Amino acid sequence: MTLGYICEEIDGEVLGIENTNLVISALLESLEANTENTTLMQITMEAVYHSIGFAENIFKEGNGGVIIERIIKHGIHSDTDVRIKTMMCIAEIVRCYYINLDSYMNDITTLTFKIIKEDEEEVATLGIEVWCSLCEEEINLNKMKSEERCKNYIQSAREPLLELVLFCINGSELDEDDESDSWNRSTASGCCLSLMAFILKDDIIEPVTNFAGK
Repeated sequence: MTLGYICEEIDGEVLGIENTNLVISALLESLEANTENTTLMQITMEAVYHSIGFAENIFKEGNGGVIIERIIKHGIHSDTDVRIKTMMCIAEIVRCYYINLDSYMNDITTLTFKIIKEDEEEVATLGIEVWCSLCEEEINLNKMKSEERCKNYIQSAREPLLELVLFCINGSELDEDDESDSWNRSTASGCCLSLMAFILKDDIIEPVTNFAGK
């Protein structure tokens, strides 16, 4: 709990690189040691989420895989809240360290696709938000003509990702008691599709047209 407070309340610059690395290492070790203790897992994963912004040096040095590997491992945890926080962590990593994700995209893709297809509504929706975040990063990089090169993850995943979001848009059952603007797997997929259109441009027309014609 103390580490959770440090990550949430204290500026990473105050901690410094060495202390930051120690805090993150302790949190990752806690994830491994407390897998069967759901309450501690929830607390630790929350702290990991707040620590991600401190990990810039770790990712720059090419060591971010340790963080991602430990987080992804718990994407299939039996506790829903742990899986929710896992998806939140991955989305935050995408927003903070998009440029450093080359070596980890296969694992991120495998887990998020599984979550989106098979998990509970809230977890699946967060899985789609990971891809929304990837879209937003690529849109911003292209718009700013940044020195940081767009990695074209969306273009690379175009066919299976389009198939998945279109399936979710069409496949989610509408609850008559839900508000029309409720955020769920279907509406998140609609948002993701809109963001993908900015990136894929004409490449999105044929699969969407074919889908609409079915």
